[in-house]
Amino acid sequence: MTEEVAIKLLDICDKYLLSELKALCEDFLSRRITLVNYVNLSNLSEQFEANVLKNAVIKFVRQNLKKIKTSGEIADLSKAMLWDILFTYSEETESNKSPKSK
Repeated sequence: MTEEVAIKLLDICDKYLLSELKALCEDFLSRRITLVNYVNLSNLSEQFEANVLKNAVIKFVRQNLKKIKTSGEIADLSKAMLWDILFTYSEETESNKSPKSK
């Protein structure tokens, strides 16, 4: 399967409620996120309510933030996606804080 085919299949799965095939496509695309395609895959994850793909994009952006910041493409992400990235980052930061010793 190619990335292009998986994207077309996501559209078909969304129209015909093919959840198992949709999950396979999301998994396939999630393993192929790059600095070149993460904005497009982010948009597709929102368009098709593909939460597995969306979470993979969030993880990718957080792991590659230094590289992404220099490209300027992060501004092309939707406001909702940017909020989700920020929210997951703040959740992780809070969970990593250890209680202060007395």
